[in-house]
Amino acid sequence: MAKEIERFLNKTRIYKYRVTYEVFKIVRFPKFHGTTLRGIFGSALRKVSTKIYLSVFETLPPPDVFDAKKYTSAPRPFVIQSSIERQLVYYPGDKYYFDIVLVGNANDKLHDIIRALFEVSDLGIGDQKGYMRFLSLENFVNEDKRQILTNSSDTIPLTFDTDFSKIGLVNLDINFMSPIEIKKKKIPKDISFQTFVSLLWQRIERLGVYYCGEKEPRGAKTFLERAASVKMESSQIFEFTIKHYSGKSEIYKWYDSQLGSITYRGYVAPYLQLIQMGQHLHLGRGTTAGMGQYQMKIRED
Repeated sequence: MAKEIERFLNKTRIYKYRVTYEVFKIVRFPKFHGTTLRGIFGSALRKVSTKIYLSVFETLPPPDVFDAKKYTSAPRPFVIQSSIERQLVYYPGDKYYFDIVLVGNANDKLHDIIRALFEVSDLGIGDQKGYMRFLSLENFVNEDKRQILTNSSDTIPLTFDTDFSKIGLVNLDINFMSPIEIKKKKIPKDISFQTFVSLLWQRIERLGVYYCGEKEPRGAKTFLERAASVKMESSQIFEFTIKHYSGKSEIYKWYDSQLGSITYRGYVAPYLQLIQMGQHLHLGRGTTAGMGQYQMKIRED
């Protein structure tokens, strides 16, 4: 990996938290929880502070960055994570959790975000208005370890493996854990590795520049061109429909998307740090609601 790109990725700060609640009135979710969670979080944050809500949910590109004129909006600096494989009904006494990811200076607003997470307790969830009370907030130190957060100023960004020098020719499985949609289109079932990492790079580069004060690194074009050497081995992508209840309009909406997995084979080591980060930042549209979440797995067979 080019040194400039490696430095850029290392300076893109990602903070991840696990929010836990206790249900006290039955909560019913659609099969994909993410759109419901985004809606209730947005309502709670607007209640806490309209200014903070606008800076998180309706962000604009900073006027002095390299591509500000190309975009009318900026990628939102947060992601809500909730896997598709979850139960639909939670009863009084049940614990419920989801993860929230903040990028760069969005973490400076954590105090107000925590206040909003408390406010969720007072807002009805879904069309039948279930309720749950805030219990705790944990800070992820890495992908496997987290600690209870007692002070919003004592947060730690995620750390990632960066030494992939011993990884040679391997299979790389990309398993989508939540529905994915790219630019109002279905993801191609034969999406190339080069296209996959290019879309991922475009997203993470903008997040790093907009929210971490970084400059566009040199060498990205060559870095992405070399990804063409990695080939797709198999694809098991299938259709999935998202059902979402809009509390604002009080109606259900349906969205077409996809789930499944893709396997690539080749020398993927230069791209693994980028793909690791993408596991938390997601890919495609609707990332704030948890869409485009995936897990990667390396196999040497």
